[in-house]
Amino acid sequence: MPSLFPLNNLQAVIFDCDGVLFDTESVYLQKKEAYLKENGIIPTDDELASMIGFAFPQALKLCYPDLKNSDELAKAYYAQCHYELIDYKQIFDTDILKVLPGLKAKGLKIGCASNSNTQRLRKALDENGILNYFDAVISMEMVSKGKPDPAVYQLALKELDVDAQKCLALEDSAAGIKAAKRAGCVVAAKKHPRFKINQSGSDVVIDGLCEIMNLIV
Repeated sequence: MPSLFPLNNLQAVIFDCDGVLFDTESVYLQKKEAYLKENGIIPTDDELASMIGFAFPQALKLCYPDLKNSDELAKAYYAQCHYELIDYKQIFDTDILKVLPGLKAKGLKIGCASNSNTQRLRKALDENGILNYFDAVISMEMVSKGKPDPAVYQLALKELDVDAQKCLALEDSAAGIKAAKRAGCVVAAKKHPRFKINQSGSDVVIDGLCEIMNLIV
């Protein structure tokens, strides 16, 4: 474990939502894979993995830069299947129920910074009984750009009124890690159950959320 751990003088912990608190990434990747195949594109596992953490229009441009109708495909995807009902209780990482009370007991502020839309984000947290633990819930809709831009983290830090250097961010995607690091946070990356994601930009990689308590004093 890097020498900067365990962290001293920590003020806050900020969680990504998709892929960290909920395994929505697997659900969405299945939808995206099926949708792309319907439109004559057979994505590889590496291409699917590289989409994690990006909004679909960005992901298409990243994976298929020569695809001329990527904007139209993304728009049709959102209209067709992106907002189908998801049972958040079935994909909820229940380990967080052990972690959140421990963070509060240490006097830490807790935030959520996500590329999700506001309504879906708050709904997911509320349905699993954890919304009240969060002192700030920031979505991509509340800033000018989503991850990997640091704006969601910068706004979360402002809402929490904490220094970036004294904040631990929990991420899974390369885009999320980059956003948190650009905002100045210390970053722990949670391993993805299916894909090998490039998490080299993080300060530490963890297997599960319960390991968070080992990272702080």
